[in-house]
Amino acid sequence: MASLVVLAQEGPKLPFPGPVFGLIAFLILATLLAITLAFGKGRPHA
Repeated sequence: MASLVVLAQEGPKLPFPGPVFGLIAFLILATLLAITLAFGKGRPHA
């Protein structure tokens, strides 16, 4: 049981630090927002 606790404390092995995941996710969302705004510009609302 003690080894399970040690494994839980170590956490998953990531190829790069956690905040990098957040930065990548933010950049993807910002890119998708820019694409959405570019396609939606000038279109009349229903």
